[in-house]
Amino acid sequence: MSEAELIVEEARLEELEDAWDTLAVANASPVSGPAWMLGWWRHVAPSGSQLRVAAVHDRGELIGIVPLCVEPNDPHDYRLLAHDFSSSVTPLARADRTWEVAAAAAEVLGRAQPRLAALALAPLLASSPWATALSDVWPGRIAPLVLRHSVANARRSHSSTPPWKSG
Repeated sequence: MSEAELIVEEARLEELEDAWDTLAVANASPVSGPAWMLGWWRHVAPSGSQLRVAAVHDRGELIGIVPLCVEPNDPHDYRLLAHDFSSSVTPLARADRTWEVAAAAAEVLGRAQPRLAALALAPLLASSPWATALSDVWPGRIAPLVLRHSVANARRSHSSTPPWKSG
């Protein structure tokens, strides 16, 4: 049975760095790991921003993390950490546990203050299930608006020939 905690202090996030990094490696998403996201938090995040990170555990093991913050100019819009400084960031979960992590995270985020009105997931890969997962499992009758402000391609070609012209 998974349970989520809402993290609002950087010191608590630092305690989870190794487990968080393991999730980032398993998801092949280095910019969603603690080195990049906490670096952004410490040096780039707008002054006055507040952490609102949902960390999901199963029997003491971190199985997922939804790293969000609230910025002072939009206190009811929760945004992914490093959203304005990355090509693609995402919540993370162990394989086959995305919806479970989303449900536990949504439960704790639904009680967070300031009250969440919009959940901005960007930049998010087009293939990411997170916007759908969080929308599908949000508790209560009124879910926040889950937004993909921008979508990144899931596949990038290193060839100068477009894929539709290659033979």
